[in-house]
Amino acid sequence: MYSFTPATSADYEISYSGGTWSGIMVYQGCPLTGTCVGHVQSSASSKSLIVSLAASTEYFIMFDTWPSPPSPCPGTFSLVEFVPPTPADYLVPFSGSNSITTCSGVIADHGDLTGNYGNNANGFTVINPDTPGQAVQLTFTAFQLECCCDFVTVFDGAGTSGTQLFNGNCTTLPPVLTSTSGPLTIRLTSDGSVTGAGFAAEISCVTLPCLNPIASVSIADDCANNEFSIVVDLTSLGDASTVDIVPSSGSSITGVNTTGVYSLGPYSIGTNVDIDIIHNDDQNCNLSLGSFTDSGNCPIPVTCGQTFTDNHCYGNFDPTTFSYFSVSGDPLEMTFTAGGIEACCDNILIYDGLDNTGTLLYSGNNGGNLAGLSVISASGNLFMEIDSDFSVSCQAGSFCCTTPWAWEIDCPQCISPTATASVVEDCTNDEFFILVDLTDLGDASSVDIIPSVGMGQSGVTTPGVYNLGNYAFGTSVDVDIIHNDDQSCSISLGSYTNSGDCPEVVTCGQTFTDGHCYGNNDLTTFSYTSSTGDPLEMSFTAGGIESCCDNILIYDGLDNTGTLLYSGNNGGNLAGLTVLSLSGNLFMEIASDFSVSCQAGSFCCTTPWAWEIICLPCTPPAALTALFEDCSTNSFTVSVELTDLGDAPNVDIVENVNSGGETTVFTAVSALQNYSMGPYTIGDVVNIRIIHNDDNLCDADLGNFSTGPCPPPNDECANAIMVGCNSVTPGTTTASSTTGAPPGFCGASGSVSTSGGVWYTVQGVDGFMTASTCSGFFGFDTKMAVYTGSCGSFSCVGGNDDASCSFSGLLSTVNWTGSSSEIYYIYVTGFSTNTGDFELAVDCEPFAPNNECANAQNLSVPAWPTTSNTLGNVFPSQNSGTSSCAGATGGDVYYTFTASSTNHYIVTVNPFSGFDAVVQVLDACGGTEVACFNNAGAGGVETELLLDLDPGAYVVRVQASTGTTGAGGFLVGVQSFPVAQVQDNPSNPLYACNQSGFQLEDIIGASPQTMSALSILDYEWKIAEIGGGT
Repeated sequence: MYSFTPATSADYEISYSGGTWSGIMVYQGCPLTGTCVGHVQSSASSKSLIVSLAASTEYFIMFDTWPSPPSPCPGTFSLVEFVPPTPADYLVPFSGSNSITTCSGVIADHGDLTGNYGNNANGFTVINPDTPGQAVQLTFTAFQLECCCDFVTVFDGAGTSGTQLFNGNCTTLPPVLTSTSGPLTIRLTSDGSVTGAGFAAEISCVTLPCLNPIASVSIADDCANNEFSIVVDLTSLGDASTVDIVPSSGSSITGVNTTGVYSLGPYSIGTNVDIDIIHNDDQNCNLSLGSFTDSGNCPIPVTCGQTFTDNHCYGNFDPTTFSYFSVSGDPLEMTFTAGGIEACCDNILIYDGLDNTGTLLYSGNNGGNLAGLSVISASGNLFMEIDSDFSVSCQAGSFCCTTPWAWEIDCPQCISPTATASVVEDCTNDEFFILVDLTDLGDASSVDIIPSVGMGQSGVTTPGVYNLGNYAFGTSVDVDIIHNDDQSCSISLGSYTNSGDCPEVVTCGQTFTDGHCYGNNDLTTFSYTSSTGDPLEMSFTAGGIESCCDNILIYDGLDNTGTLLYSGNNGGNLAGLTVLSLSGNLFMEIASDFSVSCQAGSFCCTTPWAWEIICLPCTPPAALTALFEDCSTNSFTVSVELTDLGDAPNVDIVENVNSGGETTVFTAVSALQNYSMGPYTIGDVVNIRIIHNDDNLCDADLGNFSTGPCPPPNDECANAIMVGCNSVTPGTTTASSTTGAPPGFCGASGSVSTSGGVWYTVQGVDGFMTASTCSGFFGFDTKMAVYTGSCGSFSCVGGNDDASCSFSGLLSTVNWTGSSSEIYYIYVTGFSTNTGDFELAVDCEPFAPNNECANAQNLSVPAWPTTSNTLGNVFPSQNSGTSSCAGATGGDVYYTFTASSTNHYIVTVNPFSGFDAVVQVLDACGGTEVACFNNAGAGGVETELLLDLDPGAYVVRVQASTGTTGAGGFLVGVQSFPVAQVQDNPSNPLYACNQSGFQLEDIIGASPQTMSALSILDYEWKIAEIGGGT
């Protein structure tokens, strides 16, 4: 624990590094009982906290492990006054690309130096030197990326196809990187989770001694001869008269004086070859193209009689492939001798061919142990690929899979038969039989088809389909094909039984009951058929189901190709749900996600489903329905298209609005047509039924109909509401949709497409603009993004999720520098799926009219001691971008004055609002600097005497030393000094001082002073020698 009493009120950064699961706690007063000023705790080994501390107040800072044990955590502690980082000059975009031309400044990731970069980033920037013959150089000053998965990559040249100079992550600063050709390209990529503070690098340029050649390389495999060649595409010689193309192995190509494609090799498969391009005029500009070998795509030759062995320790998401071919063209047999593989989730796929377009011979994992698995390729070619997921593998050291795979490949002494088998079910008799499709006997003169149960087929000499069975449901039958000439080439087709898909028979006149406690990712299905073919009615009596995410689907048929009768979850309670099948067949399947279910014991869903199925003695009517919403009248109607009367002579159509009782709307109708119900008020819940006028058992309940509130009028971009500057507009995202929502991220907003949102537009101004939801006292957690462009084709200006409003940290504010030539689109949405009411405040601060030199304000120039001051303000304004003096970076404004004659002039700037003024005098806009002064400090009057100023127009630039907003008022004035009028003026009493060798000039050399007693001016004179000299 430490105590600290700050001398000044400020923000302070407290940091700790050295131990995981630790925390920093700051108290005003005794720890744990005093006021907690701030705290941070995490499992990371480094953490920091920024807190505002008041001067002359004692604070206690406690470092401790968290959550346990309560013991000191060794490490390094620091406390410094927090200085916000200066924004970078250039940013690598979140996605896409941009290009800059500069030899100075700082470039950083899209999070700038004030926040982390985002997930799923993939953007790059091309940095071009601003002077020909120079090369861009990057010196990194900050670097923090997720170590496993996020990368900064720097390429030599313009674009991402150049030579890779660096590719890395974590926290170690990259080396200084220099282009060999001029431009550099820097790219940031990140995965879908975990980000860091990002990077920053200083941009500079160095002079190239010469220009490098430019070339690229491709590989040409000659698999038939077990060779490859290297193809060098020389696209530029740089400034070399000739170049040599030099491989580390084999012959070089020398004296090349034209661009073109040059071939090196051939080389044996597996050879590594380094390629250099030698600049024959200046070897400082030699180009190394790297090391190259064959593509690895050539299959490995297998010689019959010589067993080829191979192995592999597989990894997560393993892309490795293996291919083999028989030198003689005979069949190949691949037999695994060892190998662990994750049984649930990883597989190997083996094909009869040289790639995965061949016939699939095997797909699976042999139960987690590949040992004993054997496959035969009739074509003499084998290809294997791996399908592994993100976890558990040999390379990961997972317990199941630490044994590497090992296999042997040789030519078999015989050729196996080929066959497939399928099951045909006889649901009426609860039996099944197996169809064996024998497509090839291999090299056997005959084969036997042998089931493990019952009789098989012996002495089969011709391909064809052979029937085994019948077998009672539930019987497991293994099927083998015996090669009668060499049993080593016999094959096993596997084990077969019935699918279990036969429907349950519902005996009409009896109630059939069933139930199920469903699980996560539940694949269970249910099917039923009527014993007489009459319609079936399925009614649920109980059952909990996750209302957000799980559903049941019920079809009129024996599988999911039938007409869909119902899809949903009845609001989380299936009790009372009823569906009717006119065909007399019902099929139900489950769509549940990975969590929350009856089997998982989840609170919502512990009640198992229960349902009853009966045959109906009549045929119910049928209808199609459609709901039509009319937001202009706040109403909706329901169209009922009567498609079938069932076996009723006529029907009634009734409604029940908000459970207020049924009302017959259409009586004894028999025409098959549309019937319009309503209109109803939006928000009403309307139940509609069709009454079977001969048998109420066959009444058809069409369900409940309702619709939520209408979306706001500015729900879509095309209907954006125009707002004005300095306005507050109430709004809501309630009932808004994501239709037309901008994709992905915008600035610091995070994703803006997860919740409904609304659109506004505002005409830009040349100045600072702000859009904010902080003006209203609402609890809605907002997000906001600002764009330019047009609907569907936007460019991000900026975004924000949480801003520090005075009453809530969940509202949003976006600040940007506007342009009067732009219309800005403002999108207001919610965090996650939040919706609600808000107030949108848009504020505009136009730049001063004289923010640009071309619009400089004219100043009058009275003669001393007369003054003429003009009121000005440097805020709001931006730095006009021209070269500043005295290191000023803030906003600026311009004035102009005219010197009517050669004289001394004094320029005065009085910053009455206390800002630090920097004054620059130029002989024209963008011209030569006459004076630069910043002598008085913040709030001080800046004054400068300009001696012997020639006649003409001059520019005065008043600039804030830093910042572009705040208090920046001042008075500015220019005075000339009176002329002494000594020369050629005998009436002047000083005229007598002129002598033959020198004379007094008319222009005074120092400020005149009035002597009150004598009412005369006291001058300090410059004496000029007649004829030259001073």
